[in-house]
Amino acid sequence: MAGRKDTVGEELIQQESLQLYSKVSTTTLLLPVYSFRAGAPVWEIAGQSQVLSTKDGPFRPPTDMRQIRILKERNQDMEPILALMGLTKEETKLFHDIASYNVRTGGLYRVSYRKKKNGQGFRKISAPHKTLKTIQKKIYRVILSPIMLSDCCHGFRKRHSIMTNALPHVNKKHVINIDLKDFFPTIKDIDVYKLFTRLGFSLEDAWAFMLVTTLGGKLPQGAPTSPAIANLICRSLDNRVEEVVKGVNGSYTRYADDLTISGSKMVKAAIPAVKAIIKDEGFKINRKKFKPMKKTRRQEVTGLTVNSTLNVSRKTRRAFRAAVHNFRLGKDAYWNDKDKPLTEERIKGFLRYLETVKKANSTIKAVKLLVAK
Repeated sequence: MAGRKDTVGEELIQQESLQLYSKVSTTTLLLPVYSFRAGAPVWEIAGQSQVLSTKDGPFRPPTDMRQIRILKERNQDMEPILALMGLTKEETKLFHDIASYNVRTGGLYRVSYRKKKNGQGFRKISAPHKTLKTIQKKIYRVILSPIMLSDCCHGFRKRHSIMTNALPHVNKKHVINIDLKDFFPTIKDIDVYKLFTRLGFSLEDAWAFMLVTTLGGKLPQGAPTSPAIANLICRSLDNRVEEVVKGVNGSYTRYADDLTISGSKMVKAAIPAVKAIIKDEGFKINRKKFKPMKKTRRQEVTGLTVNSTLNVSRKTRRAFRAAVHNFRLGKDAYWNDKDKPLTEERIKGFLRYLETVKKANSTIKAVKLLVAK
């Protein structure tokens, strides 16, 4: 009978969670936070469609030479922006060449494949040509990095790390990890274009920035601008998921493509709404990496255990000790990244990391003592 009551209770929580999702998905979340991952260049604000347009009429992406020539002429208005970014003559020329379709970005990247840490498959890395990389770094420094992100976002940010991402989930009854499949390639060039329009750039300038920061119609993993662009595009996702999770007294964080939700048993009922938001934002869940974890088993968030305190898993510590032992004996020692042999510098780096985690635990204990008083 008690089990039936629990089931009814969960159903009620699930219904409330879906109602909250419906409310969040139809409410404007303040520019430029709301969702803009639609297929056409149209803004959806409070149920009203607003077509993106210029003084010459509705803007269409350049599809023929005449439009490309017009776009090239209009790019001259970008000179103050490019000067503010501190571009050299060579960099300015390349920027204009890409924006006017004189140069295709496909030849400006070096593609390589790196084995994933779990050993399952390879990750495609597209590293930009030196000059293009410098341009992208300046776009990041001047335009993208000053923009505030959601508090729940911890990846690719200064003063944030896997530890700050894991801290909100320490000592929780339920922890749920959700991995987004093909995170960077899922973000299309039209999403990047819309982002720059929402940052206040003209439609033509936004199109130019889109061409300079994307590759083959997607966000390239390996470009200096890609992590920041991904974080900005995910602000809508973060705000909507956080709103739903807060509704069931839970905690939510995101580190790149890793989403984590934690709290009491009630957070499980929020999962259908969270999944619906992820789908609505244009992302897909990697079902193989969907991990609900109870307190009775090891709970891990971005590589750190969070059951009672923040810690590096026992398995990782043992593997590290074994690798260091082999290193001291003069044998080939591999740890964590099997493609890179262990070195003195890497050993010192991991020891510093362990010390940082230890300090974070001391902070947690101090806060718990203050709360207890």
